[in-house]
Amino acid sequence: MIRGEGKGFKRRSVGRIAVLAALLVGMMGGTVFGASTVKKYHDIPAYQMRDVYSQKQVKIGPIDVFNGRYSSDKPVDYDVTFTIYNSTLQKIDQVVTTKDGKLPELTLTEGFNYIFMVLDNSRWYMANRYYWVHNGKLCDIKSYEPNLKELKKRKGNDYKPTDKERENCYDRVNSITVMPFNNQSDSTDRLNGNRNDNIYVYYQGKEAEAGINIVFTSDRETVTAKTDKYGRVQPILLEDVNYMVSTDDPRYEIDPFPIAVKDKSEYSDSKIWSYVNRFFYDHSTCHRVGLRYQTLDKEKQEMITVTDEPITLLDKGQAHKHDKPLTSLSGNVKVEGMQFKDIVLLDRKVNRDIPELGEKDYRVMDITTVNPHRGEICKLASGDFTVTTSSFGRTVDNVYRIDTNGALQKCDFEHMDGKVRFHVNALPAESVVLEYSNEINPVLKLSATAYTYNGKVRKPSVAVKAGEKTFSASEFAVKYSGGRKNVGKYSVTVTMKGKYTGKKTVTFRINPKGIAVQKLTKGRKQMKVTWKAQKTQVSGYRIQYSTSSKFKKDTHIKTVKSYKTKSLKVKKLKAKKKYYVRIQTYKTVGGIKYYSGWSKTKSVKTK
Repeated sequence: MIRGEGKGFKRRSVGRIAVLAALLVGMMGGTVFGASTVKKYHDIPAYQMRDVYSQKQVKIGPIDVFNGRYSSDKPVDYDVTFTIYNSTLQKIDQVVTTKDGKLPELTLTEGFNYIFMVLDNSRWYMANRYYWVHNGKLCDIKSYEPNLKELKKRKGNDYKPTDKERENCYDRVNSITVMPFNNQSDSTDRLNGNRNDNIYVYYQGKEAEAGINIVFTSDRETVTAKTDKYGRVQPILLEDVNYMVSTDDPRYEIDPFPIAVKDKSEYSDSKIWSYVNRFFYDHSTCHRVGLRYQTLDKEKQEMITVTDEPITLLDKGQAHKHDKPLTSLSGNVKVEGMQFKDIVLLDRKVNRDIPELGEKDYRVMDITTVNPHRGEICKLASGDFTVTTSSFGRTVDNVYRIDTNGALQKCDFEHMDGKVRFHVNALPAESVVLEYSNEINPVLKLSATAYTYNGKVRKPSVAVKAGEKTFSASEFAVKYSGGRKNVGKYSVTVTMKGKYTGKKTVTFRINPKGIAVQKLTKGRKQMKVTWKAQKTQVSGYRIQYSTSSKFKKDTHIKTVKSYKTKSLKVKKLKAKKKYYVRIQTYKTVGGIKYYSGWSKTKSVKTK
């Protein structure tokens, strides 16, 4: 569900996308109201995709809180406690109490959506309020659609509002009004399934029989509802909380998916929305779930009955047949365990101290599932998910998840081919910790891997890494092979020390000194190449010639096996043809030839 979306929310259609394009929040931050820069994830336009890891905090308020009993703006004279729910992260952000008729200054995240609720106070109540933090201001989400309609009413339905006009369709929030509590039951945090929002359950294309348990599991509660004689369930769920749908009936399975209750009161003029303002949605696609209603078929000019996508029962063993792995945008993580549909997978490294691991090396990472249509975390509170992640160049000793109490919980895992594979029963997973072994396979980087002979001993410096860790000089010892003066191959061996173990050897070369072509003499279909002999650390020479200045075609090489030779005649060339020539030295050591670089190119035209 997107801020400013139209009534055609049930299916992704051209019309829906055109309306959704009213607001785009880019993945890496920044708000864009036009559709030209819309990013796609799995070919799904992400009109509200944002950085759910954002740490950009803004100060909001203080906010006046008024007593709705009075027509005038009179502040509340008793404390009112608000629960502030972070819709973007799908969690309770904070609980705040008024002081002197005001909500104190709040710290919220720029670009995130919030729901303000009065739930636990016996004196006051209000319907939930839906806010968006934009440019450091609190904006009323529900004001967008009616204000946009009013704008188009004034300027014509075909009018295309500017980005600024669309932004101005959000009312700025400076105050909140609450009502005195008079023993009414006002469960504004829940959707009452008995208020016409029944979810139809199907089996083999028909309404399911009565008495089948449908289980809704969130990270806050588990709710079970039985199908009635019409094949409906009527769960009472927390608003804007993701529940995983399953069944405990031994005869059936359900392909798991997340369901959420979303308020759509801004569309109350719709025939569907006229009697209820909240609906069930598949949070992996934003399709509405299970509602049956009547609507006008414009072609036939008659009322027809429509059923949104029902919850579908499958025979035992038939679920998960359409599962597909989901790879994170970074490419570092893959998750298996359900049909993820439009869900986007994100991962990031977290800077967090784990005292229990002492001086061990480790990597802490978040693995997060996101609904790209709403730019919200999509919580998959139950399941059996297999996570495969890069080991980031290190050997892994243990894999942990950090539970809600901050304690480390060991995970069974496999480590092979630079990958770590383990299981979790919920996503986003609590932070995952890869504990690295102190026995490492170091990666060595030399300051130079090839030198030119100059008669001096060569000693390249060495940097040592393993994965993302760079080791200090005190954590390893370096041993060089002898010589390192004449042409040949030499070794550098690093042995880890201290708490680390491991050993690695790499090599570098000393190549012979090069020479230049001194003179080219042309002849009839031939040429003579002359150079100054190189007598030190050289076995011979190679002369390369070509009709191409870049030596890409008609290229030949002549080898001179004596370092004493100073010239070479090259015959059987083409007449009156320009040839390009260059030369290099070589030295044979232990049966291996070591070459200098090529000289600068000279040219000559044959007779």
